Amino acid sequence: MHGGYITGPAGAPFGFYRRVPATPLATPPPPNLAADPIQTIATVQAVDRAYAISLVGTETVRGYVTMHLKLRPLRDPDLYPLRDLWVDQTTSNVVRLTYEQPFGPARAQITYDFAPSGVPPAWVIAAISASAGRQHVEQELGDISFPTTEPDADFTP
Repeated sequence: MHGGYITGPAGAPFGFYRRVPATPLATPPPPNLAADPIQTIATVQAVDRAYAISLVGTETVRGYVTMHLKLRPLRDPDLYPLRDLWVDQTTSNVVRLTYEQPFGPARAQITYDFAPSGVPPAWVIAAISASAGRQHVEQELGDISFPTTEPDADFTP
């Protein structure tokens, strides 16, 4: 996809944004303040802190040595569903994540594993598992391929 917020089954948020690798990740430039009589010496960007993050330890997941991070929401846990991240120590790719959301009278815990797939390799979902109460489902995703072209009509800028 050209870009957009990624969601899982039933619209459950992954909590991150997907961009095409060729698209540079850039901060928008500050406004043109040339006509301002007061000289600009800095610009400020405010970032909200949504989670308290702690390092659980180092773990190997799908062959990757990762840092396991525990995320505790600082506000409404239903609005901030991420609970754990496993981040590859070499590339900083997210190898696994878990999130939690309401599911009927219970809460569902969902885990996504990521791995490279396709040509050229793209970091994609490789497995999904979910539990709510006594219910549990899991699925390995395989034979992932991508179209060689993307019809512009399928995307809105």
